[in-house]
Amino acid sequence: MKNHYHLIIAGAGGIAEAAGLILAEWSAVTPTIYIGDRDLEKAQNVAQWIMNGTTKACKVQAFYLDANSISDDMGNIFEKGDALLDCLPGSLAPNMARMAKTYKLCYANLTEYVAETNQIIQLAKDAQTGFVLQTGLAPGYIDVLAHHMFQNFCKKHKVEQVDTLELKVGALTNHAIAPHYYGFTWSPVGVATEYLKDCIVIRNYNKTSLPALSERAYIIINGIGYEEDLTSGGAADLPDALSGKVKHLDYKTLRHPGHYTWVGQQLKTLKNSKDPISGLQEIMQTEIPHIED
Repeated sequence: MKNHYHLIIAGAGGIAEAAGLILAEWSAVTPTIYIGDRDLEKAQNVAQWIMNGTTKACKVQAFYLDANSISDDMGNIFEKGDALLDCLPGSLAPNMARMAKTYKLCYANLTEYVAETNQIIQLAKDAQTGFVLQTGLAPGYIDVLAHHMFQNFCKKHKVEQVDTLELKVGALTNHAIAPHYYGFTWSPVGVATEYLKDCIVIRNYNKTSLPALSERAYIIINGIGYEEDLTSGGAADLPDALSGKVKHLDYKTLRHPGHYTWVGQQLKTLKNSKDPISGLQEIMQTEIPHIED
């Protein structure tokens, strides 16, 4: 076991900030952490926030990160690095994964982007280090939890197949107003993609795909009503792992009632758009507030 590790975090948003503090505070061996972002001042603020928040003597260094090319400064940091945690938008994940492979870094990301994840799976086939993909909340924790429940159920009831496995995540604010009934509690980048890209599901024991937002339903949890619908990416690789074992599996995103109707109205205005994902994201970032509950 090494007596010191150099951990690189790509991105300086809220998730990178939280991950950096967790790594500083909970690592068995206190690491050196590098925070990279295209906005150097933002990276410096995150680095300082982590140092102010941890009780450990942890060095945190900010640097300018270009997701499309490697500067001399980046190269020097990557040469020293042991692992890269990619907290950038999912569209940039293949670029960061290639950099990790080139510099023989272990690589982890959080993205729900399906096509980009498949690209990384292919490029990592001959990598000399570990690549751990889709390790956030959804995809990520929710899929690990669902698979754990599936295994326990099969063991307890001595079966090899189950009828239904449904995953639901919302990360909702407690405060939402008309007409969108929503508030961003973390980065808005990727939400429009989830709403427009096809969803990988299992139907009748077979892996298949369905359009996003095509199976809306109303659900009550702990006496509170929500609406749910299919969104892309949250099921991760469970449809591959459990095909033939689960009759019906899908991932749905929970929202406050009224939100998906509002989204549908925006999509109608974008029906002739060449890039509806960017169009919807721009509308959402303009109309929907960022909220800290």
